[in-house]
Amino acid sequence: MHAARALRIDLIAQPELAFLAELALCSALPAGWELVHPTSTGVPVRYKHTISGVVQSMHPLEACAARFRAAA
Repeated sequence: MHAARALRIDLIAQPELAFLAELALCSALPAGWELVHPTSTGVPVRYKHTISGVVQSMHPLEACAARFRAAA
């Protein structure tokens, strides 16, 4: 599963964390975030926070899930 790999979750060793990968795939963007689609120049998908102007390649909830995984 792509989301599990992106979050570095080993589904065989840590099956109890599979919900984090599902959450990453199914959750809407948090308030204030928008998806910036790739352009014809090949720039990959990015996420932009409309208030602060922060642009990042990682889904905003992925960082939260990674912190949760590290605590497990």
